[in-house]
Amino acid sequence: MSREVNSGIIKARAVLEELRVKHPSELLIEAIAWRYGVRVYTSPLDGAEGCMIRKGHRGTILIREGLDPGKYRFNVAHELGHFLLHPMLSLKACTETDFLFWRIRHDNEREADDFAVNLLLPEGMFVKRIEGGKPSFDTISQVATDFETSLTFTASRYVELSRFPCALVVSSGDSVEWFKISEGFPGWLEKGQRIDPDSHAYDALHGKVMSTGIQPVQATAWFPQRQWRDIIIREHSIRLGSYEKVLSLIWIPD
Repeated sequence: MSREVNSGIIKARAVLEELRVKHPSELLIEAIAWRYGVRVYTSPLDGAEGCMIRKGHRGTILIREGLDPGKYRFNVAHELGHFLLHPMLSLKACTETDFLFWRIRHDNEREADDFAVNLLLPEGMFVKRIEGGKPSFDTISQVATDFETSLTFTASRYVELSRFPCALVVSSGDSVEWFKISEGFPGWLEKGQRIDPDSHAYDALHGKVMSTGIQPVQATAWFPQRQWRDIIIREHSIRLGSYEKVLSLIWIPD
C-alpha cells in the first residue's frame, strides 16, 4: 500500500529506532518525552486540550486533566511531535479541534498527528497483530488494549494497514461525520451523507435493539450511488461509549 511519508512519519520511525523499541509495553510516552528533554504534566487547561512550551533545548507538555488514557497518550505524542518537528514554535496550544485527526489539517498539525500515529502504533508491530483475522472491532479492540490507544484511533490505523479493502465511518445524528477508506476499496461515501435505515449504524444511532458483532447488510444501504443492488457486504457498528456517535467498520467479503 502506498502512503505519503512526511517528516512526522520519518521522525517517529527514527525515535523508535534510536530507542530500540520492540514491543508495545515499551511505548512509555512520558519516558520517551523525558528522553528528549520534555516533562509531561496534567493541568486544568482552559480552552485547550494540550500545550507545548519550549525553553531552549528543554520543553514542557501540559495535557488537560481528566482525559481517558488513550486520548491522553495521543495528545502527549502529538505535542511531542510539535516539540521535535517544529523548533520555531516556543509555545503551541492545541484545542479539541486540533486533536480530531479526521479534520482538515494544517501542515504542522498533520505532521504532529502523523508523528503520534507512527509512534504509538508502529506499522511493523501493528501489522503483526492484525494478520490472519478478518475485520472486526473485536480484533481492533484487542490491539487498542495492547497499545493503550483509543478504539477510533486504532480503527483508523487498521483501515490504513489492513490487507482487506474496508472503510471506517464515524456517524452522529443521522449523517456521516467522517470516514476513511482503505486503498482499493471500491465504494465511496460523502461527509453529511444520510445514514440509511437499512444499516446497522442507524439502529445504533437511534438506540434500537440491534444485532451485535459482524452483520450482513445490503451494499446500497451505504453506497446508494453504486449499482450494487444484489451485493451483500459486512458491517460492524458500535456506539462510542457516552458519545452520541457510532463507529462502523464496513468491508466486502471475498
